[in-house]
Amino acid sequence: SVVGGSPPSGISVSGSGDVSGTPGSLGSSSFTVQVTDVLGDTASRALDLRVCDMPLDLAVGETHHSNTAGQDNCAPFLPSGSNGDRYRVGVVRVTLSDGLTPGGTGFLADATLDVTEFGGGVIPQIRTRFLRDPTLRSSQFGIDAERAEATAEFHRRMLLEGERLLAELGREAVKPNAPRARQEGLSKALLADPPDRIELKPYPGGTSVCSQNVTPVPAQLLAFNEYAAVYQDSTQRASDPLDVAHAQLMLDYYAAYGEPTIQDYFGTVTDINTDERVTVFVSPSVAGSVAAFVWPGDFLDVGSCNSSNEQELIYFGNDVIGGIADDNFQSLPVLVHEMKHVSSLYRRLVSTFHPVWIEEGSAEIAAEISSRKAMEVAGDVNQGAELTRDAFPASDIADEDNYGVLIRLVRMINSYSSPVNSLTDNPVESSDHTFYGTSWHFHRFLGDAYGDAANKADGALFLQLNDSLTASGTAGFTAVLGQSTQVLLEEYAVAMMLNGTGAPQPARRFTTYDFTTASEILRPEFQPPGTYPWPASGPSPLDFATVSLSGDLAPGGLWINDFESDGANDGIELRLTTDGGTAARVVIVRVN
Repeated sequence: SVVGGSPPSGISVSGSGDVSGTPGSLGSSSFTVQVTDVLGDTASRALDLRVCDMPLDLAVGETHHSNTAGQDNCAPFLPSGSNGDRYRVGVVRVTLSDGLTPGGTGFLADATLDVTEFGGGVIPQIRTRFLRDPTLRSSQFGIDAERAEATAEFHRRMLLEGERLLAELGREAVKPNAPRARQEGLSKALLADPPDRIELKPYPGGTSVCSQNVTPVPAQLLAFNEYAAVYQDSTQRASDPLDVAHAQLMLDYYAAYGEPTIQDYFGTVTDINTDERVTVFVSPSVAGSVAAFVWPGDFLDVGSCNSSNEQELIYFGNDVIGGIADDNFQSLPVLVHEMKHVSSLYRRLVSTFHPVWIEEGSAEIAAEISSRKAMEVAGDVNQGAELTRDAFPASDIADEDNYGVLIRLVRMINSYSSPVNSLTDNPVESSDHTFYGTSWHFHRFLGDAYGDAANKADGALFLQLNDSLTASGTAGFTAVLGQSTQVLLEEYAVAMMLNGTGAPQPARRFTTYDFTTASEILRPEFQPPGTYPWPASGPSPLDFATVSLSGDLAPGGLWINDFESDGANDGIELRLTTDGGTAARVVIVRVN
């Protein structure tokens, strides 16, 4: 008998102890039952009974979203259904870091997904989860992947320096934008040629950058057009001269595809020294694996920052441009990437800097779109069309037109096939994960899902996000897109999990890439096992069986596991717990 509290509505306890009925509402009920034996002795026990939702009834392509399920909450239940029913379960960490202070307490959170099979009286089977190789995978793009990581770290330092300089010197130290050609109504094509020789201050590095007395060095003009002029450090040129034809090819690519991208997607490039050109300085200052960079201090008045060149200046590595001789065309999209920084960093000097992952992810969009424009002109694939593997040659796939797309795809492949991924940083030092890959992929989703990239209309979205009047960071996403970060991350996860599966696609989806085929671009020995988006469960789905899976969640990270039913028994419950209650969402999609 029930002697205290009450069972859920619609549920009764009989005199013989049977619990029966159909519950009328969801939730937990607490009640006390008492039993009496033939001698009249009694015993009682307090019980809690949870009434959970029905098993999920998802059609192919439909989704279910839920919070982290603690022990006191109901967990999603997948019915066994029919043999071959497949589900993809994603765990999304919906908190982000600023990307300026990587690591630290709580950067990685432990996550456990306990899967329990019900029905049939079977003995639970513990399955071993698939483990990815966390070591660096070499590939034909391996050097460029390493450069991405080194350049990302250097760009992080540049943003930190920019923040510090603003704090120390104030925004009044920023030189005003004064484009002479626009003021005087001149055609850029009629501008005077740049001087053959100039003096530039190499980036000094170290601390107290602006107070250092930097000796200018002579630089020799190599090539120019109406948008940029390429100079090489004269001392470096004497010992390691850059091929002028390579510098000219880089400028020709920028004029044809980069400049239209910057104008359409990020706005005009500033001109604080009234020469109407950006200076590209090939310099020993670009050391190690760094490809190129823009130092915010060059936008400052020399009276406030002694090291400033008082102009739009891109530092470039000699070997990056020189790689053209070996059919490595990385420098072409890199110039577009850095031109985006010239555009956005000046705007942010007079407002607030973006977190590095947003600054770099949007610059990767600039590089990618320039390449998509080049591929369209070459007849490979329309800029707004869905790109598949067929857009590339069967072998020797890299050329000067498609390189900007290929390297973005390679970085995305390396990042999402790594043991842990993050939008904001590189959480696993032993892998070739780079947030250049993940943040580009996320921004590509925004352009496709919210910017109508299929009709080449996503430039307006990125223009608005790049505007100095738009809030920096994720607040800008919310202001422009009208969605919270959590919603955007969940939509992004669904788009990833359904892309290329053949299932109906969500309303917010990728439209310009079929990533399942487009990511099959590496030689077999370098291609990660399985296919996009490389579930942690491995190339084959897990059975509907009891198993405990564990993994790490980094900020903005996505952890995916696939499950396939054999049609037996009742189904599986999925219960997620995270270290310290880290905010995460469970996103389930039915694939087939």
